[in-house]
Amino acid sequence: MSGRGSEQGPESERIEIRERERYRYGFKGCFRRIPPLVCLVIVLLMAGLTGCSSPLQIMQGKLGGTAASPTELIVSLGFPGQHVIVDNGNDFVWQQVAIRLNDDYQYQTPLLPRGASSIPLSAFHDAEGHEFVPSAMTPHRLVIEVQSGFQGKPGYFKW
Repeated sequence: MSGRGSEQGPESERIEIRERERYRYGFKGCFRRIPPLVCLVIVLLMAGLTGCSSPLQIMQGKLGGTAASPTELIVSLGFPGQHVIVDNGNDFVWQQVAIRLNDDYQYQTPLLPRGASSIPLSAFHDAEGHEFVPSAMTPHRLVIEVQSGFQGKPGYFKW
């Protein structure tokens, strides 16, 4: 008499064949059963975890870069006659300040205190040393760059 365990019917052969095919396809076979949307989500998550980053994040020091993000300066401007009035509206002193007028004329000062400061337009000079002449020129662009502002971070303002 033979035991039941030694007898194999057609149904058990089909199950055994399926099991063998499953192992034969291995890792590749498992992806056939995962829906494409799930695969896409996995790929996107992996891309995020591997450190894909934008150059802006690196410049701002968010990903271990050395440059700190500039502080937005609070500024009010006035141009009464021969002067520019720069009102530092921040609650900190600006240090190592460079003010560029019309892209070509620059004024530098070691610090600009809180509140309003009057700077003669003739104090702005171009690269060749020529003064800004208010009677012949019109201020139409002004950029302030601060090397050390709030907590030692750089600051920036553009008009």
